[in-house]
Amino acid sequence: MRRETRVLASVAIVALLLGLAAGAGAEGPGGPAATRVSPTVGADFRVSGPGATSGENWGAVAWNGTANEYLVVWSDSRNEATRGSDIYGRRVSAAGAPLGADFRISGPGATADDWYTAVAWNGTANEYLVVWTDERKESTRGSDVYGRRVSAAGATVGADFRISGPGATRDDGVPDVAWNGTANQYLVVWADFRSESTRGEDIYGRRVSAAGAPVGADFRISGPAATADDWYPVVAWGATANQYLVVWTDRRNEATRGGEIYGRRVSAAGAAMGLDFRVSGAGATSNEDWPSVAWNGTDNEYLVVWQDERDSTTRGLDIYGQRVSAAGAMAGAEFRISSPGATWNEGVPAVAWNSRANRYLVVWDDDRDMATRGWDVYGRRMSAAGVAAGAEFRISGPGATADEWKPAVAWNGTAGQYLVVRADDRDELTRGWDIYARRVAG
Repeated sequence: MRRETRVLASVAIVALLLGLAAGAGAEGPGGPAATRVSPTVGADFRVSGPGATSGENWGAVAWNGTANEYLVVWSDSRNEATRGSDIYGRRVSAAGAPLGADFRISGPGATADDWYTAVAWNGTANEYLVVWTDERKESTRGSDVYGRRVSAAGATVGADFRISGPGATRDDGVPDVAWNGTANQYLVVWADFRSESTRGEDIYGRRVSAAGAPVGADFRISGPAATADDWYPVVAWGATANQYLVVWTDRRNEATRGGEIYGRRVSAAGAAMGLDFRVSGAGATSNEDWPSVAWNGTDNEYLVVWQDERDSTTRGLDIYGQRVSAAGAMAGAEFRISSPGATWNEGVPAVAWNSRANRYLVVWDDDRDMATRGWDVYGRRMSAAGVAAGAEFRISGPGATADEWKPAVAWNGTAGQYLVVRADDRDELTRGWDIYARRVAG
């Protein structure tokens, strides 16, 4: 439970930071009085099913280009008393309608807590790989990273399986996953405690075949100098370069710069390429956290976004971004994504690339209307050059007047839309937290 406790403690810190300004007034800058043209499509809708009445969180989403639909996955507490939290999923149509019932993904042996999900679609096999933090062997190995394949029809394929290797006997968790269409393999990355006494927490990875079998040994991604804690890794596959970019929160310069965003390229064969490098810029001397990354296939580069505290005394938390070339070099300067009017707190971002318009959607938690609506989910479209393409806008709908948490986003190249999912607290008294979603135009 130690790794989960640390993550949930950081969640509590984010919640505190996002709520710090709530007592400052009845309405923050850019609240209901601010007119914005929203590209949201249709109403927001609940994804978690009728039986999910105990609390759902840690949502993730992937788009299926063959079926033109999504798979949304999350951590679900409906069986907490007998199994702990489980991993559940549900298909969602391109039109924003749940398809079939929600279903359990974590297997019969997963009778402790399963949480912090990620999912990737395999375009060759037309199926998904879902990964999560799993505590079934907590007493002997600590938490592990597990995965399971899911068919396009929403059926589990084979048994769930452990991805973290034999040497990962402390705590491993908060995974992410990307599919490599050239090699028809996945890369799964996670935070790993095996060398805590000498290096702190590291970032590890392991390749997984399309058939759901680990390929080779797990390997360390964070470099020799990363001897403090490294958290919250995310990964994107760069199709043109046939490589991955893994980014994370890094504490090596905690005393002088706070937490930073670092990255390292990984080859399709599962080998670190060059040294790890700092993504957050010279001005980021407070704490940067919760990174997300997307690959731009047109410009052959990545966009990394994160939560940034450099102006916390005057603006609260902001969302920043930095373009990174396929060679692992910074492309231009870092830039703020949250607007001048967003002077409360914005955090926990996610990003997806729009292949039609060659631009991104960045989404985040936003507490500008904390006093009247709780946290909301906001978004902003950004050009490939890192320039705002229109104003930021609220994605959570009129009925979302409690808290919304940790958005995730996927781009649908067929429909020309995004699907943004999040945990939603509107029915806390009767259902606990739910998973909600809303479509956004490209």
